[in-house]
Order: sequence, then structure tokens, then C-alpha cells
Amino acid sequence: MSKWRVVLVLFLVINTRDGGATDNGKSARQYYTLCEIYSSALKLTSQTYTALGDSNDYNNILDYNMSVAPQSWQLLFADQMDRNTWEKNKSELQAKESKINWEKDWETWRKAKGAVDDKNSQCSKLVDNRAPPKPNSLAAQQIRALTRQAKTILRAVEDEPTQDSKLLTAAIKDQLMGALCAGKATWDEPKTKCDMTAATEAKSTNCADSEAGQSVLSDMVCLCQTRTNGECMQNGASASLEDGSGNGKAGGMQELIGNCPKSGDNTDAHEQLKKAVAAFMSMVGEGKTVNGAVIFGGAVTTNCQNEASACVDYKNHFKKNQKGFAAIPWLNKLRTAISYEQHQADQRSPKRRFQEISDSIHSLYTEPETAQIAQKPKQPLMTALKCKPQNTTPSECPETECDYDANAADGKKCKPKKAEGQTNAAGTGETAKEGAAATGCAKHGNDKTACENDKTGDKQNCAFRKGKDNEPDLEKEMCRNGSFFFNKKLALIAATFVVLVVFQVFLNYRFIWKTL
Repeated sequence: MSKWRVVLVLFLVINTRDGGATDNGKSARQYYTLCEIYSSALKLTSQTYTALGDSNDYNNILDYNMSVAPQSWQLLFADQMDRNTWEKNKSELQAKESKINWEKDWETWRKAKGAVDDKNSQCSKLVDNRAPPKPNSLAAQQIRALTRQAKTILRAVEDEPTQDSKLLTAAIKDQLMGALCAGKATWDEPKTKCDMTAATEAKSTNCADSEAGQSVLSDMVCLCQTRTNGECMQNGASASLEDGSGNGKAGGMQELIGNCPKSGDNTDAHEQLKKAVAAFMSMVGEGKTVNGAVIFGGAVTTNCQNEASACVDYKNHFKKNQKGFAAIPWLNKLRTAISYEQHQADQRSPKRRFQEISDSIHSLYTEPETAQIAQKPKQPLMTALKCKPQNTTPSECPETECDYDANAADGKKCKPKKAEGQTNAAGTGETAKEGAAATGCAKHGNDKTACENDKTGDKQNCAFRKGKDNEPDLEKEMCRNGSFFFNKKLALIAATFVVLVVFQVFLNYRFIWKTL
């Protein structure tokens, strides 16, 4: 609640209770509480359900994820024209054969690629246009894992929840409309507020005990429609709320609402409504003591139907076997709407998780580049699909991603290029290809002296010998792994040990069998 409103309410409370109140504002405290309830509830009737997939943080996560994808994947979405659709690409991607369907994701990925390439996009600005982690870095792996986590969260709350077969926002609105307008006004859908143009009837009819609590607006009229019309508003109404004979005048309800303080645009309507409802409940029964009455208001003459009274009597709702506050129709509807609203707020809680995930990914951009993950290079899906073996001409085999061999022994002329950095296993003796440096014993090649001097303490690491078993070039002498014979010997010892254990178990079994 804003500071000025707190000061105003305290001022009114003091003046209402110290006997020094003037004719104006005797029920101002109650009136302003109903004003707060009305304005907060009215604001909630206009809310819509925002899909979490449209949140900025979630979109940032998708953009980050695209930025660390391999270039072969990003190229799929480089064309930012509307013609770049899943329908157009699925045939080339062999979707049917591969049993993939990216129809729901394609447009999202295309937008993410556009954001990555746009130096003025929110994603680019957040990372200050710095280069993303490399696709096979630890940071990129973490980003992909966090993105999968965000998608899992989204799937759980992607659709708007329902209440009694109604979308939750619609169910909340129904409860709020009934609480605000029932009895004295109808809901004006185009203007999204109560239609208050009609005149009210005589107070003796409108404000009978059986009518108390029908709606916020009807109780406000009963609280404020008096002969003097100043019990609620500080300076009295500019025009009488009555026609002189006890009946309400047209426009009276509008003037009551028009004199309410305006809620701030940045006020959380849900929280404000909860506070105002709690304040209302604390005021019921505080009014002038009247035998058997449960008064809400500051001025009572005989009863609340009297034209000189400024009050509402809820006694019928608090009789034995009644439900008290839960029996006041508009209050019950508001409390139901608040519970629905809380459920909706719980559904929105993943937004906070999206923000946390987005912040975590952002930090991975600012941390020093971590070591690349040691893993077997994988051929990107697109490369494998473009370099199909049945492509028999150079034009069908793009040289940027494929190798074309017209004389291929296996008949497969078009094959994917070997992944960047892919070399033969070190230590097997096979020469490393594509300029990559050999490692292990293979680095000594045919240098017998260097090979035999490769030791760790007294242990011989390498041996200059011919190949054994599955080693390459069996008949060629070269520097090879010196632990070969040791490993063979160790394996033989282990095998012998297993046989002895099995034999001992067999003997034990025979002994036990004989003792039975």
C-alpha cells in the first residue's frame, strides 16, 4: 500500500474513533477499503495468460544454445526468409527415413539463429558480442544441458491450467465479475467494468439485511447512500445520491467509484487484493453496537436500512449454523478468485527458474574458455545426409563437406569429410595423418635407440619389434608399446587364477554335498 494511502487511512481511523469526526467521512475508512477491493479486483479481470515460451529469458536460453551449435547445424537456419520452413526442408533431411519431426521447433530455431547473427539483438548485447564457447567445449556442453532442462520445465506448464473445465483466467474473471457487480449492476464487457448507469432503488429495499453482501458495489451503495451523502466522501457528493424520497439517483454509483483513490500502475493487484480483503474482514463488527447486528460502517441510526445510516449489517451471515465470512457472497467469490490466482502464480514460478538458467548460461560466456571435451568426433546429421553414397557425380557431392572418389573400391563415391581433428589412435604404431603429431611410442618411428631409451625409471615403455596379434604392419619392425608382453603375461596370470578359484569352489561344493 502506498505511503499516502496509509497516512490517509490512519487519519481517518483516528477521526472515526475519537468522537471528533464531522458529518463528512464517518464511514470513510470502510469506503476506501471497498474502493481498494474494487480497483484491485477490476485490474485482475483484464489479465491474460502469457505462455512461458514467449518470455525473454526463455528466448535468451534458446539463442545461447544456438550460438554454441556446430556451424553445420546453424547453416540450416541461415536463411531468415519465411520460405525456410520445415515443410520445405524435411525431404532433404530425410525426415521420414530418420523418423524425425521438427515442425514445432523449426521456426523457433530459425528465430534463434537470426538473434545470434544480429549484433543488435538482446542476446548479442547481453554477451557484449563476444565469441561463444566452441561447440565441443565444456561450456557448450553445459549450455546444452541447461537448455534441455529449460525445455523440460516448459513442457510441464506450457498450456494454461483449467478450473472446472474453464481456462484459469476465465474462471478468475467470472468470480471477480460476480463479486463486483452482482445485484446493482451488470458487467460491461467492452469497457471491462461494471455498468453503473442505472439508478438504485430505495435504501429500505436495497439495503435490507437479506441483501447485505450481494456485491462490492451494492454494499458500497448501502454504506454511502444517505440523506447527506457525506458519510463516505470527505467533502460530500457533488450531486445528491438520492432523489429526495430515499431512492438512488442515476449516476450515483459512478460518483462513488469516481471518488475512489487511484491504484498505482506498478501495484501487484493480487497482493493488494489480498491485503484489502483482510482489512475488510478486520473492520466487520467494529461499527456502533446494535443488538444482534454485525455492522460494517461508522454511522448507524436504528439499523442500516435507515436513510440516515452509513453501514452494512452482515448479521444474517453470522447466525448459528451459517458460515460467517464465507457466507458473504462477494467475499466468498473474491477469496475463490484469490485461490485461483495463487494457483496461476504457482504456474508462473518457472519464469524465475528460466531467469536463473539464463543467468547461468551468461556466466559461461564470461568464464575463461575451458578445455575441450575429449570425445570421438561425430558427423553432424546434415553432413551425413548431404554426402549420400548414392550421389555418383561431383555436382551431387558438395566439396565443402564431402570427399568425392570416382574410383572408390567400395563403390561409395561420395563420403563425409573426416571430422576436424580426427586422427588415428596414438600408440598403435600407425602413422598419424593430416599433419597431426604422433604420440606414445609411435613418435620414435624407426629410431631404435630413442625407442629403447624410452623408460620410466627402470621400466621399459617401448620396444623395437615386429607386430603381434592385432597390431598394424605385423612384419615391420618399429617402435611399439613395450607393455604388450607384460599385458599378455598379466592376462595369463589372471586367467590361471580364475581357474584355480573355480576349482576350489568345486572342491568345497563336493565336501558340503558329502556332509548332507
